[in-house]
Amino acid sequence: YLSVGIERLYANKTNYAEHYGQPKLAIISGYNAFYGIRCQSFQTEIGLGCLNGGTHMGLGIDYLLYRGKKWLRPGDIVLLSLEYSHYISDGIPSDTLIDYVVAFDRQYLDSLNWMSKVKFVMSVPIGRIIEGIKNRLAHIDFHQSYQYEQSFFEGLNGDNDHLYEVEQTPQMKAFITQITASKDLQGWVSQTSGLKSIDTFVKWCHQKNILVLATWPNTIWFDAYNDPKTEQFFTSIIQFYQALNVPILGQPQDFMYDQSLFYDNNYHLNRQGIEIRTQKTIDFFKEF
Repeated sequence: YLSVGIERLYANKTNYAEHYGQPKLAIISGYNAFYGIRCQSFQTEIGLGCLNGGTHMGLGIDYLLYRGKKWLRPGDIVLLSLEYSHYISDGIPSDTLIDYVVAFDRQYLDSLNWMSKVKFVMSVPIGRIIEGIKNRLAHIDFHQSYQYEQSFFEGLNGDNDHLYEVEQTPQMKAFITQITASKDLQGWVSQTSGLKSIDTFVKWCHQKNILVLATWPNTIWFDAYNDPKTEQFFTSIIQFYQALNVPILGQPQDFMYDQSLFYDNNYHLNRQGIEIRTQKTIDFFKEF
């Protein structure tokens, strides 16, 4: 039922974007912003309308930006708070994206160039098509089969922030302690499919008079990130955004926290962590 939840989430966010008539801040990311930034606090402290566009990172950078475009109007501000995996993406569709597109957004395929269409089709085994059809049918009868979804969406405020949080179980706590430093955050990043997608998106925004800002995802701090190879990874992303004239709010380490502030994985903060990360982001935004 993951695709069902993603579809309802997108419906809520799109409805907000379509009915908010003034310039706004739209945050585009995977779940690190959904479980990391309170748009409601932005609105309270700055007086700027804010759409928390955080959705499932497994959809991939291409799709997150594709859907993000639909929320934007001239005069808006975009804050990219992308997970690190999106910068090194190879562009191969994930199971999450395949299931969701087959079930709910086959028009997405029409937006792809022929090479991307071939890559997508070649990535889809017959089992995934069947799974997508099942997800579509589940959506039709979701009120009987998706009880968690109801409690989940009762926890959304008007800015699509996620407020609902069940108690952290011992299993969740144990899982957090077992997470180790990511081996992906090493070396210079260039010419990846992910970077090309971001480049195209930023240029589209600039043509539409939409200001683009970038920031870093909330994630667990490890001493291993002091390694020179990790510093090289971060520097490559900084220079990438600088070349696109995209201001960056803060440094990577500003949004890396002790594991005690995380809920159920290395990108999902708990309530205390969300408050800390949100205020830090607002402070950098004010400075900008």
